[in-house]
Amino acid sequence: MLESQGSFELTVVALAVIVPLLIGLGAYLLLPQSLRKFARKNATRYDGSYSQRRWDRERRELRRYLLSVTTVPILTLLPLVIGAVLMHQWVVPVDLVSAAADRFDPNFETWETNLKNPSEGDIGEAHESWSKKNGLSQEGADAIQHSLWRGWPAVILAGLVALVVCLALTAQIYVRAFRHYHDGVVARSREYLDVDLQRMAHESGAVDVA
Repeated sequence: MLESQGSFELTVVALAVIVPLLIGLGAYLLLPQSLRKFARKNATRYDGSYSQRRWDRERRELRRYLLSVTTVPILTLLPLVIGAVLMHQWVVPVDLVSAAADRFDPNFETWETNLKNPSEGDIGEAHESWSKKNGLSQEGADAIQHSLWRGWPAVILAGLVALVVCLALTAQIYVRAFRHYHDGVVARSREYLDVDLQRMAHESGAVDVA
């Protein structure tokens, strides 16, 4: 059981890290190729010379765009991850949850019978044994089982709602972040053009520009 707990926790933490990274990668890949070229072109002055300072600025703005897209999933997944780990450690281990789901039947009486099937292992007894190993009394284990039996639909519904909210917020943030980044690339292009034209207008080169 301890080995199962450790692997579950590592898996949950890995997902909490990998999912936002995948979202960030997806947000980058969804950037139109023309916009990426536009951003790279901003690093080239009007006379054809390269500006490292402008390129560094473009990279900073790109990082801000990607960070804004990944922040919402991280903040949303964090409490879900903490809740899942705590439930796994103190309420019911994930392997028992998986076993109960495998024996699910729309008829609650049939499902309850399946859960107590001795040929496949009584899940209730397995939970009681696990609870005792973790310092819980018989009464505590019974109370948890009773609460889970009555409240599992609400738990699943809450998880689905949280997932939908996460996806909706991520999509909304992505649209806003993309528009902000796109408008910023265009605005900086105009800014750089004005600066370059001013530079060319002053033969003395006295204007200090990026």
